Amino acid sequence: MNEKEVLFRIKEVLYCLGFDQFDDPLPGYRLELQMWEYPIIKRTEKGAWISLNPWFTFDDSHFQCGKRFVLLTAKKKYACPTKQEALESFIARKHRQIEIYEARLEQAKKALEKAKSITNVEDLK
Repeated sequence: MNEKEVLFRIKEVLYCLGFDQFDDPLPGYRLELQMWEYPIIKRTEKGAWISLNPWFTFDDSHFQCGKRFVLLTAKKKYACPTKQEALESFIARKHRQIEIYEARLEQAKKALEKAKSITNVEDLK
């Protein structure tokens, strides 16, 4: 049997720790990393169309929705040709996510300090 081509992406998934005797969720969560495989529907000169449908079979020649184009020559790709590249891409995404959240946190801290320094609310525009 001919093995079909796939692209890879790592995603983080959060799982509930369960429920107590009153069916209330327990605090906290369990984080796991999962390797997702996306079947290549069609290759082009520059990239590939992948299926986002987890139940996709290659026999679905009429398949029209739930697909995405991945530019394989790009530095940033939604999915990667190898598992190692998918891991490097995931690490880069998480670094960038941390940078974004740290910038938002700094902005929130500055706004809070500014709000605390207001002596007369009527001076706000």
